[in-house]
Amino acid sequence: MSKESPALVAGQVGCAAALVLLADWAPVIEAPGSHAVALAAIVGGVAFGVWSILAVGMRRVSVMPELRENAELVTNGPYRLVRHPMYFALLTACGGLTFLPFALWRLGCWVALALILARKTVLEERQLRARFSAYAAYAAKTRRLLPLIW
Repeated sequence: MSKESPALVAGQVGCAAALVLLADWAPVIEAPGSHAVALAAIVGGVAFGVWSILAVGMRRVSVMPELRENAELVTNGPYRLVRHPMYFALLTACGGLTFLPFALWRLGCWVALALILARKTVLEERQLRARFSAYAAYAAKTRRLLPLIW
């Protein structure tokens, strides 16, 4: 296990938990249309996350950036779109939570989450390249975290 893995996971959980637990849902309940984009991001992110978990299998899901012994290279489903779809899903859902209501601290929390997840992708991909010979070809044709961008 990488020395930084526990800190990365703690930061990821802390940022996501702050955004989830401190969201103000009252305005959303009173006027859902005024928060349609935020709600779409939250629902879309959660749905994409569920799809990602189903594609890889619940028994293979881990918050730690280290590969499990039973890891397999998954390139179908949401993994056709991005190499780290669960991270994309978390960023999307938490991006929506950033606007419930919008505050600079929420944006800072979301940016911190994005940086943490980007670092985790680096750690994971180092291991994936070492374990799976097909990973380089997969990585060459699939974006890392943001479809069509990065």
